[in-house]
Amino acid sequence: MIVLVRHTRVAVPPGTIYGHSDVQLAASFVEEAEAVVEGLKRLLNEHGKGVDGAHYPVNIHGSPLSRCSRLASHIRQRLGSSSELALAIQGPISFDDRLREMNFGDWENQTWLGIRDAGGETWGDNWETQATPNGESFPQLFERTCAFLDALIAVTEARTGDSVEVVVTHSGVIRCLHAHVNGLARREAFSLSPEFGSVHLLKPPHRAN
Repeated sequence: MIVLVRHTRVAVPPGTIYGHSDVQLAASFVEEAEAVVEGLKRLLNEHGKGVDGAHYPVNIHGSPLSRCSRLASHIRQRLGSSSELALAIQGPISFDDRLREMNFGDWENQTWLGIRDAGGETWGDNWETQATPNGESFPQLFERTCAFLDALIAVTEARTGDSVEVVVTHSGVIRCLHAHVNGLARREAFSLSPEFGSVHLLKPPHRAN
């Protein structure tokens, strides 16, 4: 069972580009993080994970950016001490650079309005293939995020027994993985708009042995 979690709200002005940048979280972090934990508990309970005394193993993965690492740490602590679910947190959090948000290169920490005349409009018309200045292209983001998922699935399939894999990451990564597992074209990744602190059950396609 793979669950994707988007980080909580950030303390940046509206319209700021902060893909690879480490930015501060909003002052309401603890309240929002608690809401994430409750959402995870509801999802796990709904799917019978940790409610039958089986002590399901839980592995937590995350983007190394602090807006994700703080939430991942909060989730690990709260799920591990939960008296409502029988869960067994496995080891430390596994941070992976492939789970970082898209790298916008020279446009990091600028605003969408501010980069409009610096190639922003051209990129907006060609975002499916064109990289940002000294940054990534959407296909590169898609490739690295899907590589993470394929590796995670391979590891879980090699284990005996079920597990819960919680992945704390960014909206761009969640969109890519959603499109990947549902067989959507890359441009259709934006059919999903994950909100801050949202929780998403990912259902990878069944692999034949």
